[in-house]
Amino acid sequence: MRRALSILFLISASLSAQQPALDAAWLNREAGVEMVFRDPHPPVSKLVFTAVGTGELKGSKLIRYSVSDVRLAHSGPYLLMAWDIGTKAPVIAIEGVLVDEKGALRCGNKKGDCPGGSAGSEVVVGLSGMVGQPRRFVLAGNDKKPIAMGEVVPFPSRGTDGQCSIEAVLLLPNAAATLIVGRGFVPGEPVKFASSSPYGESVESSKIADQSGDVVTAVLPFVKGHNEGRTSVAFIGSKCRPNSTFNWGSYHEEQAQPVPGQ
Repeated sequence: MRRALSILFLISASLSAQQPALDAAWLNREAGVEMVFRDPHPPVSKLVFTAVGTGELKGSKLIRYSVSDVRLAHSGPYLLMAWDIGTKAPVIAIEGVLVDEKGALRCGNKKGDCPGGSAGSEVVVGLSGMVGQPRRFVLAGNDKKPIAMGEVVPFPSRGTDGQCSIEAVLLLPNAAATLIVGRGFVPGEPVKFASSSPYGESVESSKIADQSGDVVTAVLPFVKGHNEGRTSVAFIGSKCRPNSTFNWGSYHEEQAQPVPGQ
């Protein structure tokens, strides 16, 4: 497993991975991975991210998060690993991570356990990214087996209508494959999915909401002859029709707002 000290605390996406063939098998696998990071299967528990501030790095906006897991109180040490979309393996972010009595992740007590921070301090990660890009983390023992995992989307592409929501979640950093997740629909009802781009491309299909009222589909938004663009998506149920938009093509992290006068 490769180690990258450059991602400690301030983590940006890696675009070096070769883009895979976007066939049905790949899409199904990546969609499954996304849902597992959102809702890990026991005995793996779920990491919780709480926004604690904002910042910037080289012009890109950062959201800072504390990380916790109450089920792991008074335990450790662990490895905290970051696993960006479009990469084949996680990288070690912090070694010697401990979990305090409230479930908060903290740097180890040994010197060097927390490069860039003081021993025993609370772990805070600063995350940049493109709209809709999930940032995934795995907490593991020294054997690299996951103990807990989870993700946060610093800049979500999300829309709501009544009790329903729709969210576009990138499966690749350039959004060449994007998962569309709908929630809040009537369980078992047919739900229409519609997507469109400013280049005249449009797609419609029908889905059935599961027993929890969720609907999930995937889109490949690229349009022949265009390197980037914007796609609108919507789920249309009997009681609501949430919609949202997301960008695809060139990778553009959310930019920090310039300070007036500078």
